[in-house]
Amino acid sequence: MYPTDFKNIYPEQLYGGAPSGRTLTLLAAAYECDTEARSVVTERGDGTTVLELEVAAGTYALPQVFDGGVDSGNNAWAAMAFAHYAAESGKGCFRAAAEDLLHALGMGGACLDDLGGFLGRLPPARGHQRSLEHNIDLFALSGMLQKWDSQERARKFVKSMYGKKQGDGWGSRDDYPDAYNVGTIGADVCDGRFAQGDGVPADGQFWNLLAEVDNHADRVGKSVSWVIYSDWLWDFDQDSLSGLSPAPTLHGARFTSKGFGIQFEETAGAVIALNHFLHFRASGSEEGFKKQMKLRLNASRTSLRTLLKTYGAVPASVRGGNGDAYNERNAYAADPGGSDTGMGASVERWGAPAPGRGGAWAPQWSPPRRD
Repeated sequence: MYPTDFKNIYPEQLYGGAPSGRTLTLLAAAYECDTEARSVVTERGDGTTVLELEVAAGTYALPQVFDGGVDSGNNAWAAMAFAHYAAESGKGCFRAAAEDLLHALGMGGACLDDLGGFLGRLPPARGHQRSLEHNIDLFALSGMLQKWDSQERARKFVKSMYGKKQGDGWGSRDDYPDAYNVGTIGADVCDGRFAQGDGVPADGQFWNLLAEVDNHADRVGKSVSWVIYSDWLWDFDQDSLSGLSPAPTLHGARFTSKGFGIQFEETAGAVIALNHFLHFRASGSEEGFKKQMKLRLNASRTSLRTLLKTYGAVPASVRGGNGDAYNERNAYAADPGGSDTGMGASVERWGAPAPGRGGAWAPQWSPPRRD
C-alpha cells in the first residue's frame, strides 16, 4: 500500500494527503501466490521461518499480480478488515491504514452528481461505472470509521438504485420495480445512465438489508417481499457429484436474476441478511410474510450445512463442467460449466474463500445484541 520508490508508478495511481500523512496506492484485485518472484524468508520470534511473497506497492502486473484491476469494493473490504483488527487489537496503525484506503477511494472515485456514490474501478484500468454492491461496501466501511459524509454519499447512490430503470437504449428493457439496480454504465466518468440487461444482483439486495443502507421502510419492505416471494433470485441444484446416494438437493441464491444455478457466496449472504432482517426489522409483519422468509432462510441454511458436512468447505457451485462446457451455453446440461452468473461468466465447482467464509458464518450465525 505504501510505496517507498515512486519512479515506476504513474501519478494517477498515487494518493497523497492521506490521514496518516503518507502517500499510498490501492490494492489489486488478486495476487499470484504461487510465483517465487520477490519471495523472502522471514524468521519469526518462535524460531520458525515462513516464505512470504513480497509485492511492491503499486504493482498491478504479472508475475506478482494475477488480476491488476483496482476494485473499489475489494479495497473497501480490505479496509474493513483493518478497521476490525484495529478494534480487536487496540493498535491504531491498522485503523490508520483503513482510513487511508477510504481517503484514496474517495479521492479517486467520488462522484459529485445527483446520484452520488463511488466509481467501481480505479487506475490503472479505470472503469467509469458505479456498482450497487461496491457502494454498499463503502457505506459499511464509512460507518465503521465514522466518516459520515462518505457514508451519506454511498447511501445516496444505493437509494437511487431502487426500481430497475428502463428505456435508454442500453440492452434489455426488463423491469424490476421493487428491486435495486446493479448500477450505472461506464461510458463517461460518473455516467448517470442506469445499467440495463444484467438482471438484479443478489448481493446488492441481501447486503443492502444487512448493512441497513436504505432507511426508507416502504422501499425496503417491498424489496424484501420481492426477494422472498419471487423465484428470480433462487434455484435448486442436485449435487450429483457428491458421491452420496441419494444426491442432496440444495436450495440457494443465484448470482443475479438472469443466472442459472446456485452461487453459494450469495446464499451465505442471503442467510445472514434474512436472519438479520427477521430479528431486527420484521416486527409487526404479517405471519405469512415471516413464514415465507423462514422457508427461504431455513432451506438455504440447511444446504450450507449439508455442504460443510460433505466437503468440510463450501464450494462456489455444485454444478460440474469447465469453461468449455459453459461456452456451450446449455444451463440444463448435466455438467454445464458451473453456475451461470447471468453476466457473461460462471462460477465453477471449486472451493473458494468467499463462499467458505460466508458458509462458516451463516449456518450458526445469530444476530448480535443491539444494546
